[in-house]
Amino acid sequence: MDQSWIDSQIDTAADADSARRAAFEALATRSAPTIRAEQVRVEIGDSHDDPALRARQMGEALYARINPRHDLSEPARR
Repeated sequence: MDQSWIDSQIDTAADADSARRAAFEALATRSAPTIRAEQVRVEIGDSHDDPALRARQMGEALYARINPRHDLSEPARR
């Protein structure tokens, strides 16, 4: 913490607990990441959250283990 922050704690007659709390808040504010628009990346694609789709892909992958001549689709390959 810089000297001006320390002086403000002394000027307000902060006790140890309130000064500690204020220090943690200041550190959290100071170290919080700043997100700029150019840092945000959004990908749009297939969602693999659908349980029926996921079960079908796993079933296809298991079938390919039994039948090596079966050509796997790309989602089942994952």
